[in-house]
Amino acid sequence: MLQIGLSIFANLPIIFAIGVAVGLSGGSGIAALAALVGYVIMNTTISIALGITPEMAAESGEYGMLLGIPSLETGVLGGIAVGLLAVWVYKKFHTFNPPEMLGFFAGDRSVGIVMVFFSILLGFFMMLIWPPIQTGLTAMTNVIASDAMNPAYVGLYGMLERLLIPTGLHHIWYAPFLWTSLGGTATVGGSIVSGDQYIFLAYIGWAGGSGLIDYVLVNVLPGTPRWWMNLVVGAGFFFVYYGIFTFAIKKWNLATPGRGGQETKLFTRKDYNEKKSGKTSIQTTALAIQEALGGRDNIIDIDACFTRLRVELKDVSQIDEDELKALGAAGVVKVKNNIQAIFGGRSDLYKNELLKLHKEMDQAN
Repeated sequence: MLQIGLSIFANLPIIFAIGVAVGLSGGSGIAALAALVGYVIMNTTISIALGITPEMAAESGEYGMLLGIPSLETGVLGGIAVGLLAVWVYKKFHTFNPPEMLGFFAGDRSVGIVMVFFSILLGFFMMLIWPPIQTGLTAMTNVIASDAMNPAYVGLYGMLERLLIPTGLHHIWYAPFLWTSLGGTATVGGSIVSGDQYIFLAYIGWAGGSGLIDYVLVNVLPGTPRWWMNLVVGAGFFFVYYGIFTFAIKKWNLATPGRGGQETKLFTRKDYNEKKSGKTSIQTTALAIQEALGGRDNIIDIDACFTRLRVELKDVSQIDEDELKALGAAGVVKVKNNIQAIFGGRSDLYKNELLKLHKEMDQAN
């Protein structure tokens, strides 16, 4: 199980490339394929141009083996760059309509071909900008590593990470620390490992707040020293959290999910049957969410992460926040013309249903 997990983390850059392409293109498989092609072409270009060998990749943290290609270790940032390029190429060329004699290259077929040439250019661009970036990350790492427990460093990291949580952008802040040299570099078992998460896993680690499955697989089964201490510390934190939040909720009458701020709703027999069957509840709720967002005409773009439905709107004042909460949203966050409705694990289901609904409505029109 550990090796399976490590295989995922070892290929995070290509996963990011494909994930960004799929997410920002509305789920296009063509964009995902373009990202895969682009990632291979970019790293092959870098490898050939700089003359990087597998031996160099094994000896220096500056280089790495990426899908079997010795190249610059650009990490997840390189994957994100390829993903963004693939989205741009897809949106620009998937409707390409050339003269009849070049009809073979029309539409989706042009995306992959164009991506090859732009990926070569991206490879040369990365060769120019990445070494200085990598040098800067290494220098920052050395400063932090020289006094890693400095409260100023720890406080700055934690403050920015927490401030970004309401916007859902905290992933952007902590990702470089987890998967690049900014999170530190260490030699584990004779191999150079960069990034806090990689180092954590290379050492069979300490999974504390990641959930029961991680805790058992990473700590209990391998027999991590004093794994049971996490249960003791966790029990202590339970009372701390319970006491603080109980006090705050009662003191300021905070409208927590299910406690306040939502109207009581009478369900019809039809509502009950739909909820019991589970066959149409997602479709019904998605349609209600659309109306609460101001209708189809008010929606520009829809996406979702693990817990949030992310929607770009023409006019954010048209949303019915109380209705979204009545439909199950634990909260609604507004950022300019964007809103994030926190529907938990069902967010992605609602996103897919809304995209399907919009496609049907657009085709009908």
